[in-house]
Amino acid sequence: MKKRGFTLVEMLVVLFVIGLLTLLLIPNLSSQREKAIEKTDSAIIRVVEDQYQLYLLNEGGTDSGNVSEVLGDMESKDYITTDQSKAYTEAIDRAKNDGE
Repeated sequence: MKKRGFTLVEMLVVLFVIGLLTLLLIPNLSSQREKAIEKTDSAIIRVVEDQYQLYLLNEGGTDSGNVSEVLGDMESKDYITTDQSKAYTEAIDRAKNDGE
């Protein structure tokens, strides 16, 4: 009984199809990653700004204009976490860089 395997042409066709699908998929994944980063940035900015409004109401403060000082004070008073503060700063930096 003769064993039947794949021919070289069949293997090349399969590799070509896999390569073509990969080329079509990679740009889509990149754009999805960028969209996810934008949505995450938008969400963290919204959360920190909402907490900032709560901070101003509860602490009776006014807008000092010094973002790092305010973020540090908000962290120390448990309005936001260190991770949120860091993510907020990175999101704002990305937004500034995208705007240039």
